[in-house]
Amino acid sequence: MDSSFSKLPLDGHYATPGKLLVELAAEAELLPLMVPSELAGVFSGVIRSERLDMPTMLEYSFRKRNKGNVLRLVSPVSSQNVEM
Repeated sequence: MDSSFSKLPLDGHYATPGKLLVELAAEAELLPLMVPSELAGVFSGVIRSERLDMPTMLEYSFRKRNKGNVLRLVSPVSSQNVEM
């Protein structure tokens, strides 16, 4: 088995939410079918649902060479979640 395939963020046979978000961010850059605010809303919803393994998603986005785009989408939501 290809080692890069074995590192895909999967849950059994299904892609994790983080993998889907990374792929969605990459596709949105190549084929802008969503407005940026809509994409940011998708990221925000998933992050706030607490169903996201952030380190795994960021590692996957780095391997896909898409970490900058993902961080731009994650940063506003993460900064709002900081407790005061």
